[in-house]
Amino acid sequence: MARRVVGFLEYGNALDYLDRLASMSDKEDLAAIDSIIADHDEFAIFRELPQGFEINEESKTLDRPSGLPGAKQGLAWLIGLARLEFGAIVSGYTDHPKPYQYVQPDRYAYAETMQLLLEGVDGHYSALQQTDLFQNRFRGGDDVKVALTLSRRLRIARAMLQPIMQPERSRYSSQQASQLQRAALDLDKAQASINNGIREWLASTQQSSRSTDGFRREFVNACGQMLAAEQQEIQAGTAIPQKAGESKSDN
Repeated sequence: MARRVVGFLEYGNALDYLDRLASMSDKEDLAAIDSIIADHDEFAIFRELPQGFEINEESKTLDRPSGLPGAKQGLAWLIGLARLEFGAIVSGYTDHPKPYQYVQPDRYAYAETMQLLLEGVDGHYSALQQTDLFQNRFRGGDDVKVALTLSRRLRIARAMLQPIMQPERSRYSSQQASQLQRAALDLDKAQASINNGIREWLASTQQSSRSTDGFRREFVNACGQMLAAEQQEIQAGTAIPQKAGESKSDN
C-alpha cells in the first residue's frame, strides 16, 4: 500500500540521491551546494518547534530557543524533510517497527531531521488531542472509519517520537523530558484504546462478512492490516499492549 502513496517514490529517490551526494562531498562542496539551494526560494523549509525546544548545531542537543522560528535553506534541511516524510509514509502504511531507524547522530543532517521530527510530533499530538476518539469516546458504527484514520496518524506520531526519545541521542531539560514522556504515554494509550475499538467492531462484523460489498471488505482488510502493524510494534518492543476494555485512565 505504501508504494501507492503520493510521495513514497519521490522522497525515497530523493533520500537515495541526496545522501549519496552528501557522502561524496567535502565542506567546500557542501557550502557550494547550500549556496545554490539558497538561490531558490522553493527549497526553503519553514519550521516551528514546540515551545521550549531548540537544537544546538554544534552539540546536537536540545536547548532553549534563542530566536523566532523561520525559513531554513540548505542540503541538510532538504534531506531532513525527505527523511521525515518518507518515514511517515513507512510508519503509516507498512508494519515496519522502526521507520526512522537511520536517524542517528553520525548521519548527515541529523540535527535538522530531529528539529523537523519535533515539529511533526507536536503538530500531530496537538491535533489529535482535539478529537473525541483520542479522549476514549469510541462509539462504533461510523466512528470506526475515523478511528482507522486516527490510528494511522497515531502510528506516525509515535514513530516520529522513537528517535527523539533515545537517551543516548539527545539530552533534554527536565521540562523537555516531561513534555516528551507525557506525549509518548498519551499517544500509546490512545493508540491502544482506538485499536481495541477497531477490534470490537471487526468482531461484530464477522458474522456478516460474506455479504459485505467490495468497499466494506476493503475497509475490513485495512483495519486488519493496521492491527497487524501494531502487533509488529509490540513484538519489536516499540508499542505498549493494552487489554480490551481498558481506558486511558486505567494505567
